[in-house]
Amino acid sequence: MASSNSSSNPLLGVQVTEKLTRQNHGMWSAQVLAILRGARLERYVNGKATAPPEEIDEKKGDIKDGAPVKVSNPAYEEWFATDQQVLGFLLTSLSRDILAQVATARTSAEAWKTITDMFASHTRARAT
Repeated sequence: MASSNSSSNPLLGVQVTEKLTRQNHGMWSAQVLAILRGARLERYVNGKATAPPEEIDEKKGDIKDGAPVKVSNPAYEEWFATDQQVLGFLLTSLSRDILAQVATARTSAEAWKTITDMFASHTRARAT
């Protein structure tokens, strides 16, 4: 039987009622953060879920003096899969014009920072 951690996506089927536009950042952010917090995934966007190393050293068999070999780190694969689920969720919650500015983000934290920076500069511009 497959592990529920690696095969389930707590964000599957969850939708934000309004896609992010230039006019509704506060409302969008409140919805998205509530969903991510409820799924216990907020740490992926706020940078607290840091990626483990992609590879780890592993000793092969009974070789006592042999150098360890680099192998894929299962913890990284799990982190990456979850991060990409969060990134996908974020991307589907953006309007087309916002998506065009965020689409190159490789992680959910990078996408979140791009969005936050974009709207922080809009807020500063309106305040001056």
